[in-house]
Formats: sequence, structure tokens, C-alpha cells
Amino acid sequence: MARNRYHETPERAAECLRQALALMTRQPTRPHPLSYAVWYEHVSGHNAALSSEIQRITAAGGQLDEVETERLYLAHVREADMQAAQRVAQGFRSMLGAVGDSARDAGQHAEQFESALARWQQDVTSGSALDAGRCQAMQDDTRGMRDAVGALQARLLTTRDEVDRLKRELDRAREEALRDSLTGLANRRAFDQLLAACLASGAPACLLLIDIDHFKQVNDSHGHLFGDQVLKAVAQGVQSCLPSEQWAARVGGEEFAILLTDGSMTQAQLLAERIRATVAASRIRRRAGGGTLGQVTVSVGVAPLRPGDRPEASFERADRALYAAKHAGRNRVTVAA
Repeated sequence: MARNRYHETPERAAECLRQALALMTRQPTRPHPLSYAVWYEHVSGHNAALSSEIQRITAAGGQLDEVETERLYLAHVREADMQAAQRVAQGFRSMLGAVGDSARDAGQHAEQFESALARWQQDVTSGSALDAGRCQAMQDDTRGMRDAVGALQARLLTTRDEVDRLKRELDRAREEALRDSLTGLANRRAFDQLLAACLASGAPACLLLIDIDHFKQVNDSHGHLFGDQVLKAVAQGVQSCLPSEQWAARVGGEEFAILLTDGSMTQAQLLAERIRATVAASRIRRRAGGGTLGQVTVSVGVAPLRPGDRPEASFERADRALYAAKHAGRNRVTVAA
């Protein structure tokens, strides 16, 4: 994402979330991150265009189904996330325009100076006397050329600093666009890119899909704010089990994925078991009111990537293994046949 647009106090943010959840539950859309984003933007007053369209739809008796929610997200929320890239592009255009102006001025002074030198050389060659006016003009041309070169040098120094700043902003925007804002893990977009690149390379790899067991019950019993706390705790547990060169992504509401690019299926299964055991052994303490939640567990499906696979096929194979783990009683690892 771009720089954080949200500056509410924790109390105001919690109230906005409460209002967003109340409105969201009246819609046929499932409670997922896109839906959260749309309704939070609406109730917080950050997005007038989005609010106007929601009011138009609901005033006519309409509801926001999955398709409509995604359309509003892409049109009004994700668009705001792309503003950082647009600012960078505009900055580069302005910067290059300023450098071009300075270079053009320096070029014009260089042409004038070249002409003055030619006249001076002609006078010297012909033996003509240089009067005071010609000498003064030569000094003025020399001073103008020096000033133009100095201005260009100053502009280039400023441009270098501006390029560095814009590069940092672009890197930050690119990084945030590939990160899940709640857990800090990579998001589905980043994972899809890695999966596609891995399949294209033909390198052996294994896909792990991890799903929190009975997560809907956590939300229903303890509220969505505590559900978010559970998601972050599980994400930290998953990340703590990974080798330093590997990373995890949040690819759905309570679903995580790992692409093990340097290991066999045996190693992938061992990693999955380590993640399962780590999460099962953890206890999550409520921030408000104290107390701990009972055991949180995860189910894990493991599948190898196959040469010629499409990303959808790889995901489907791992998802079937995950479903088998759920069907067998949860809190277990299942390997695809």
C-alpha cells in the first residue's frame, strides 16, 4: 500500500470497525479482507466517492454481493493504493522536465559562447584590435557560460537527491503493495508471483497450505478484533518455523501458504508438522480483560509442484490435501497423493 491514510485514534478506529462490521453483516458478502476494506473506508469517511456509490446502491434496495464488493474495492479502494506509484511517476516527469530546461539553457549559452570564441579567434587571426566593447562582451559571454554550467550542476545535484527520494518511495510502495497489512506477511499477490516464477523455472518445490481450524467460531465467540489477534499470532508462529530464506503469505481470510523452494517432500512434511505443533502449543492471551483462548490449531495440506503445472492446479492439489486433513479431524498434516 501507499503511505498510511488512516490517522484515527485507537478508540475511533475500533468504533469505525464496529460500524463497518454491523453494516457488513447485513450484506450477502462473506466477511473477508476486501469487504472489510470497503466498509471501513465508507464508515471512516476516507472515501467520498465510495460512500456515494454505496449510498446509491443501498438506497435503491440493492445489496453488495461478492461481485459488487470486489468491483467497489477495485474502483475506489485499490485505486487509492496506487497513488504512491502515480506520485513517483509525476515526480520523475517534473524532475526530468526541470533537468531538460537547465540543459537547454546551458546548451544555448554554449552556442553563444562558441560563436563569441569564433569571432575572437577571427579577430586575433586577422590582427584586428580588440576594443573595450568586444572585450567586455567576451567577459559577459564567459560569465554567462559559467553561470549556466553552474546552474546545470546545481540542478543535477538536486536531481540526484530527488531520484534517491523517489526510488525510496517507489521501493516502499512496491513492498507495501505485496504485504498483508494485518499480519505483516506477504499477500496473495506476492505469493502468486513467486508461485508463477517457480513453476516457470521448473525447479522442484513443495506447496504448503495452512488453515486455522474453527476460525469462524473464534470470530463468533470472541469478536473480529480478537480474531485479528489470533491471525497475527498464528502468522508469527508460522513465520518462526521457517528457514531464513523462506517466507509465508496470507492467501485468504484464515489461510496461509508457503512455497518451499529448497527441500524435498519429506522436508516439507517435517516443516508442516513443526508448524502444526508450534501453533497447537501456543496460547493467545486476550488484550482486554485478560484470560487466554483455548487451544488454536491448524490443518496443513502439502503437495509437490509438478513440471508443466499451472498455478491453479498446484493450489487445487494442495487444497485437496488440506481438505483431507480437515475431514480427518483437523490439527493434522496431510500429504497429496
